[in-house]
Amino acid sequence: MSIMKKMIFTPVFIVTLALLLLTSCEKEKPLSELIIGKWEVEYVTQVIYENNVLKAEYKDYLSENKITMQLVTGGTGIYSESNDDYLFSWTFDGTSITILKLSQDSLVWNLEMDGDKLVWSYNATDSNNTTVTYEYFFTAKRVS
Repeated sequence: MSIMKKMIFTPVFIVTLALLLLTSCEKEKPLSELIIGKWEVEYVTQVIYENNVLKAEYKDYLSENKITMQLVTGGTGIYSESNDDYLFSWTFDGTSITILKLSQDSLVWNLEMDGDKLVWSYNATDSNNTTVTYEYFFTAKRVS
């Protein structure tokens, strides 16, 4: 190989190698790790069905720090709403979180990441009318 070819080949090889090393794929974290932290609810979406037919959908934008939830490694957390704090324990099964509160029934919320937002949701049925179902979606941003 001539000296000129070596002079061109060496820098090109080094730059290509550096680019490959810098653009290596970062392993995506599992949802169980992504949910750890403090989340502030930006808005709550309520969807109402009657006999499984969509009847209404509402979106309520919340003021700052109106509702926050902090999930700590090890299965403990704090849910805050209007400056009232509630301690709880939780378990995670891959797609849903079970909230265990003292002296009350447990809650099961479905979880998903929507970009950098955490969305938790649950369904409820009107106790007086079993044909009316409500879905609630809490969309939160990470604050710490």
